[in-house]
Amino acid sequence: MLFARSGSILTLLGGFMTFRSYLRGRDDDYSRDTGRADQLPFRAWDPFTSRAEAERWDVDARKWGLLFIVFGTLIWGYGDLLFPKLR
Repeated sequence: MLFARSGSILTLLGGFMTFRSYLRGRDDDYSRDTGRADQLPFRAWDPFTSRAEAERWDVDARKWGLLFIVFGTLIWGYGDLLFPKLR
């Protein structure tokens, strides 16, 4: 029962990962133009490489986020059928 419910958390994490660029302020004009949206956590901001790294991380996060959403939805929907004897 709890295993099936863990799929909802996985789905939410996938949703956050899919919209990473929006959550870090990529659509905000001020953050995008000043480079604040391209700042990586715990690193110094480099105007020459930070934007490319942030975009690469966005693409990777989007791929992993979609996988998390798919597998989380499958676990959420069919997780109770995997272990029927444990109920």
